[in-house]
Amino acid sequence: MARKRRAPPIVLAWIQYLAVRVTAAMLEAMPLFLARGAARALAWLIATIDAKHRRIAVQNVAAAYPGRSEAAYEAFVRRVYAHLADMLVEILVARRRVRRSTVGRYLKARGLEHFDRALQSGRGAILVIGHQGNWEFIGYAVILMGYPMHAIARPLDNPLLDRYLNRFRTGTGQEIASKYNVLRQIGEMLGRNRIVIFLADQDARRHGLFVPFFGRAASTFKAPAVMALRHGVPLLTADLYRTGFLRHVGEVHRIEVPPGCSGDEAVHRLVAAYTRTLEGFIRRHPEQYLWLHRRWKTRPPEEAAREAHPAAGSSR
Repeated sequence: MARKRRAPPIVLAWIQYLAVRVTAAMLEAMPLFLARGAARALAWLIATIDAKHRRIAVQNVAAAYPGRSEAAYEAFVRRVYAHLADMLVEILVARRRVRRSTVGRYLKARGLEHFDRALQSGRGAILVIGHQGNWEFIGYAVILMGYPMHAIARPLDNPLLDRYLNRFRTGTGQEIASKYNVLRQIGEMLGRNRIVIFLADQDARRHGLFVPFFGRAASTFKAPAVMALRHGVPLLTADLYRTGFLRHVGEVHRIEVPPGCSGDEAVHRLVAAYTRTLEGFIRRHPEQYLWLHRRWKTRPPEEAAREAHPAAGSSR
């Protein structure tokens, strides 16, 4: 069972919520070019003030792309913050601009035959994605294209902001379920012929399987693989990226069950396969990935033991 994070004190939660609502209202009131500029300036300021997350991002990028200068990593992370600023503005304007009749202007979707075949079977599918491109906008747009989605998401630590974000997510009919204690509900979602979305690119702590991610073992969520095998449904993934402001591409791919294996071995190989596939997507557009998360925080037991007792292996 995943451990819930502690919510901020109620006064701080309201301050955070009001700050976000006021900022969003100001950006929505501006002409688009001005809103983008203001959001990027705000992102630059946050990157400057929030040294903790900027440092995490720099460390992650350095681990994924070693051998470059500190200045190069800092500049790259600034581009990541600019991407997040564009992401915010796109989410705010989507409700006004993106309709069922116009969604094709903003999202070029490829590989939809995988969705179509899964839905024709009547059993749904599991879709694994990463925090790549504008994953929130693309989820919004795919619903407008007529595909029933049920997303598994970790609630934000601030419940006020969580409800605010979920109003956007559910505005076109997408359903949201908290990742906590959700596994028993997934069979029901698939029984309703839904495409169940997992964001499976963050640290899974001690509950995950360790598979390579950018050349380093990373604790990775296994639930998508377990559920796909248990219910006999397709396991899909998608490459999500921006080609211009409010111009996105989503490419759906299928992860095949390895032949000749079952049980724990099949789960491990599927987890490794979708993690390897997501890494390939990220490498194509690395500045559009959320590097601010401590992806390699949890270490394999043997590595953690060596770090806890560094002299043990050299005492002989």
